[in-house]
Amino acid sequence: MARPIFSILAAFLLIIEFHDFAGAEIGVTFSRLADNFPPAQVAVKFATSKGFKRIRLYKPHHDALQALKGQGIQVILGVGDDEVEAVSKYAATKWVKDNVVPYANQITIIAIAIGHDLIPDSKLAVYVLPALQAMKKALVDHGLPFISVTTPFTLDTLLTHFPPSHSTFDPEKIYLIKPIINFLATHSPLLLCDIYPYETYLMDSHLVSLNYALLNNTNVEVVDGPFGYTNMLDGLVDAFYSAIDILEAGSAQIDVSETGWPFSEEIYASAQYARTYASNVFKRGQANTGTPKNPSWALDVFDYNLFFQDNAPLDKKPYALFYPNMSAIYFN
Repeated sequence: MARPIFSILAAFLLIIEFHDFAGAEIGVTFSRLADNFPPAQVAVKFATSKGFKRIRLYKPHHDALQALKGQGIQVILGVGDDEVEAVSKYAATKWVKDNVVPYANQITIIAIAIGHDLIPDSKLAVYVLPALQAMKKALVDHGLPFISVTTPFTLDTLLTHFPPSHSTFDPEKIYLIKPIINFLATHSPLLLCDIYPYETYLMDSHLVSLNYALLNNTNVEVVDGPFGYTNMLDGLVDAFYSAIDILEAGSAQIDVSETGWPFSEEIYASAQYARTYASNVFKRGQANTGTPKNPSWALDVFDYNLFFQDNAPLDKKPYALFYPNMSAIYFN
């Protein structure tokens, strides 16, 4: 893939942006679908140097966990899709013993995430709830009840998302979704949502502006009852909150476990737009605020992905902040 060339001034500004957010409540994903990444110790040190306070691991890579010891970074630790069925049936205790207990005293593991976007359509979706239940019990049994268990939802779980207050879950998937929300509300009230405003904007460009999708507005653009929205990220998070309310299955707090803007040849997918979105996500993290519907919960956001992945699926390949050689994508 050709690297887009930006001016020296743009390069300088982006370097400043990545160094000025050391106090921001912002995270980064560390998906590793490539064979040319730097060693985990180097990658973790690089992430901390850029001011990231949280990292999402999709599997318990022990080299990354070793590197994270004593770094003061909060971690969402993933159960790989290939392990979900076993964890749901018999393997949760061993999983915690092998992948959590050895690190729990030196790493702040805030949550265990079951699978990756299994709800609503994966054949593994039926194993998510029993895996959540088994994992929570295993954590409690090992004296780690403070670690949340959760799973990521995508926008595909929603039947409607605009305006946010009218959002509902897909009724054909309620049988999967409602018991999970009920479990989270009762035992571990954190729901992860993977939210990509670019993809939503392609559907909604007749409803909102590009600046709304890029988090580039300062003024309210969408008025929804008592709430005013300046950006699509907040609107989509509140769409999930509204859909949860309709279920009457209890409440859960939401963190954005993946977001980003692609750099490719597709419409609106320029490096300039990707840079603008990344910068605005950092600024939103620095604000440490909630959404209009849930202002008391400071929204944590994980940018996807730390490094460009050669072997990522086509729909995820255009999303990244840096090349594996640690040069920034949007100006090199």
